[in-house]
Parts: sequence; structure tokens; C-alpha cells
Amino acid sequence: MIISLKDNHDTPSGISEKTQIYPSHISNTLSELVAKKLVVCLTPELKKGRLYELTKIGKSISKNI
Repeated sequence: MIISLKDNHDTPSGISEKTQIYPSHISNTLSELVAKKLVVCLTPELKKGRLYELTKIGKSISKNI
């Protein structure tokens, strides 16, 4: 999932389409990555269509994958 956010921001449904992973798994994993400060939500006020992107730490990790 980190790789799918490597170059730009995306929504959970967009990540799901790219990775062929169920949206529920994407949402759970995004929550874990936000808690670990690897991903940040750009639009937390939205209920649907939230945009996520990697933090500096997440980008650093993505370079090693």
C-alpha cells in the first residue's frame, strides 16, 4: 500500500482498485499507518473520498521498498 501512495495521494477506493485488495482491508491498514505516522489524511472532514498521502517518514520507507 505504501508503494501505491509513493508518487501521489489517493483515496482508499483508488488504492483498492490499484492493489486489488478489499476496501475494508485498505481502510484498516490506512488507520494503522496513520497511527504510526507513515500516512496522513489530507481531508479528514470528509466521510467518503478521503485523500491520503505519505508523510516524510513514509516517503523515506517507500524508497527502500
